[in-house]
Amino acid sequence: MGNPFYRILNLLLFRKLSMISVMVFNIKFYYFYGHFLRLDFMAFEKGNHFAGLNI
Repeated sequence: MGNPFYRILNLLLFRKLSMISVMVFNIKFYYFYGHFLRLDFMAFEKGNHFAGLNI
């Protein structure tokens, strides 16, 4: 594993996976709070992932 190419590839793959997991978490969070606190329309209007946090 001393090959720098593999290290770069690993890093890129890890970062992409972590980005995807953060996106999935945001979407789940969003739908949960949208259903229970009726913030889904507000969040949709604002168009950002963290609109559900602005309580």
